[in-house]
Amino acid sequence: MVANDVGTANIDRYVDKRSDAGAENATINRELAALKRMYQLAYDAQPRRIRDVIRYERLKENDPRDGFVENEQYQVLNAGAEELWLKSILATAYTFGFRSSELTEMKVRQVNLNHRTITLAAGTTKNDDARIVVMTTAVHDLISNCLAGKGKDDYVFTRGGEQVKDFRGAWWALCTKAGLGKFVKDENEKLKWTGLIFHDLRRSAVRNMIRAGIPEVVAMKISGHKTRSVFDRYNIVSPDDFVKAAAKLEAAKPTEPRTEPDKISGARLKLVRTA
Repeated sequence: MVANDVGTANIDRYVDKRSDAGAENATINRELAALKRMYQLAYDAQPRRIRDVIRYERLKENDPRDGFVENEQYQVLNAGAEELWLKSILATAYTFGFRSSELTEMKVRQVNLNHRTITLAAGTTKNDDARIVVMTTAVHDLISNCLAGKGKDDYVFTRGGEQVKDFRGAWWALCTKAGLGKFVKDENEKLKWTGLIFHDLRRSAVRNMIRAGIPEVVAMKISGHKTRSVFDRYNIVSPDDFVKAAAKLEAAKPTEPRTEPDKISGARLKLVRTA
């Protein structure tokens, strides 16, 4: 279709088609935003390549997800992950908050076992910034096993000798076995996943770093958050945090000076006699 022929009717049909396919409103909005950006570039060109920029109404999106994985839940997931690649991906994501694409695209050359570092080169991350982290002992041990017998251009996470690309099926199976998620039918009789999603590990990593006392600026560098708004949204407070806060306040409460009863009586008696 010629770009100038695209109108609101075409956009509406596209939205209906994507919705019927199960795409979330947020996903459709991002797709339309990319399309609008292409039109804007064509419109700003000299000479202009199109008559006008497309217009559309943004779909209503759900509130940002605030799910996270508690340590007890992670231990269950970790115990249930029988394959090395899956156990290693879980540990790395839960520790450093790496995105799934940053994990699946990781090459052996990005890992330095001697210095215990993982380097995400500029241009390979979502915000294009380079990142480097120092591995914990648990992550180092798992990654070391993943690298055994591989060359520098091989992928770190593989199954059957092939790069791990889409592991949603393995994630869903793991969560289902752990009782942390399941598929249910929506109002249209379509199966929809409800429960933990892999991105919850990223939110949890941010929260865990802050709880561990890591300065926020360092935590943001590790997780790759460039803006405060998104980072603050991930630094979630759970009901348990308020319980722990109350306990800390109670423990830190200054002890009020106490006056022994006999001293009080003696002081009153003295006052009476003096009078």
